[in-house]
Amino acid sequence: MEILWGRYRSKSATQRVAELKHFYEVHGYSVFHCADPAVNGRYRTLMETCKQLRALALPIRWTGHLMISPAMSSEDFLLLAASGCAKVGFGVESGSERVLALMHKKTSLAAVERNVRDAHEAGLFVEIFLMVGYPGECEEDVLATIALLRKNRPYIDAVRSINTVTVQHASALWRERSTLGIEYHGRLVERDHDWSFGSDNTLEERRRRQQRILDVLNELGLSHHHAAGHDEFNS
Repeated sequence: MEILWGRYRSKSATQRVAELKHFYEVHGYSVFHCADPAVNGRYRTLMETCKQLRALALPIRWTGHLMISPAMSSEDFLLLAASGCAKVGFGVESGSERVLALMHKKTSLAAVERNVRDAHEAGLFVEIFLMVGYPGECEEDVLATIALLRKNRPYIDAVRSINTVTVQHASALWRERSTLGIEYHGRLVERDHDWSFGSDNTLEERRRRQQRILDVLNELGLSHHHAAGHDEFNS
């Protein structure tokens, strides 16, 4: 997060609830989106916030993005719903355990499936985020992502985005680009997207993989909001 937004400060559950109450009672706002890539990054604070909101019973609705977390139980998602949470987004990224390990994601497919199912069964609208083309991803990994989508279709309401992987300046991939053998191509403005990893992970191949998954989403009737990297540089 520091690469994108710099340092941040956190607030206690009591502070958070007081601010929501203020905006509702003074300004009339009743719908809130938490602009935080990991609302459950401070798990205990989130749970305490939800308990206080449930007790206040304010007629508000809120949404946020969650990390996949094996620590979150079905009861936790019920508490989120009772506090006014209406929608959650999960950064699933891939349906391949191997690719998740390459990304250094401290999670598992079992946790992914459990969180998605528990959120859905708590009555929350569930959307997920996907990536294709991470260095080291191969055909079997793409098929694993497709299999994950098919298996968990009953619990997924939408795919918020399916992005081709970008190598952003100062990111972990950017810092490891020489060691990994990532090569840049094209104009400078395109370089985040136009890179290659060996001969089978090029921009063209990543777009093909992306389109394959988009085709599956259409087949499954899953709405998808955005496909970054799909057509920015086609013209």
